[in-house]
Amino acid sequence: MINLSEMGMTDDKLAYLLTKLPKRSLLLLEDADAAFINRRQRDADGYSGATVTFSGLLNALDGVAAGEERIAFLTTNHVDRLDPALIRPGRVDMMVRIGEATRYQAAQMWERFYGDVDQDGSCKESFLQRLDELGLFGTSKDGTRSNRQTSTAAIQGLFLFNKNSMQGAIDTAEGLIPRKLEAEETMNAPNRQA
Repeated sequence: MINLSEMGMTDDKLAYLLTKLPKRSLLLLEDADAAFINRRQRDADGYSGATVTFSGLLNALDGVAAGEERIAFLTTNHVDRLDPALIRPGRVDMMVRIGEATRYQAAQMWERFYGDVDQDGSCKESFLQRLDELGLFGTSKDGTRSNRQTSTAAIQGLFLFNKNSMQGAIDTAEGLIPRKLEAEETMNAPNRQA
């Protein structure tokens, strides 16, 4: 894994690191959309962090001196911010969006975390029913479309927090509702008088 925004990362250092990758290896470049946006504040000595250029990245990935027999993964939260030269065919052969959690994924995750203690699957069904009630699979309990969704990472975090308590995971499932969405729903709710 190479962080393009890491302090001290330069074109030369990036090229050197990539030439030292063993053959048949995987390369992960995280937050490719943020690599060339200088959002960091300067230190007291005036240094602001990485100085990898876009041209330097392209040359390191597939320039004349670039290594071969590797698979590179680029992650981004904003695919629209990626330069077309970076994601052109031949440089990026496949784009996969890892979206929100589905009911199937939540069930499979439950099996991996609690399958050995929830042998009859009753707690899993309670958990999935709770997520359905909360509208976290894109539909609310009355069958209408819901804006609420959650990520597999959030579900994993919930399970880790409740690793010794299946019931705890069920009881705290409401914590999977993204806080920003929860605040918007509260603001958009009709005013009720007591």
